[in-house]
Amino acid sequence: MIKRKNFEKGNFEKRKHLNREEHPVAKFLKKYLNYAINVEEITKKTKLKKNSIRSVLALLVKDGLVIHKAPYFAWKK
Repeated sequence: MIKRKNFEKGNFEKRKHLNREEHPVAKFLKKYLNYAINVEEITKKTKLKKNSIRSVLALLVKDGLVIHKAPYFAWKK
């Protein structure tokens, strides 16, 4: 939690991965281009929380970088 005035001024830690293609989930999917991988497998390999992974995957799909066919995700070649 931060004070409202700090929030409005932007005085807080910014996101670590401004470039989505540099996010650990993106790097992981790019590393395994010949595979489609589900969220459980990504969670085990990256040690990130499922909700974080799902959020990043949704953004990557929206950006057209990842293909999703439930329950799998793959980096678009």
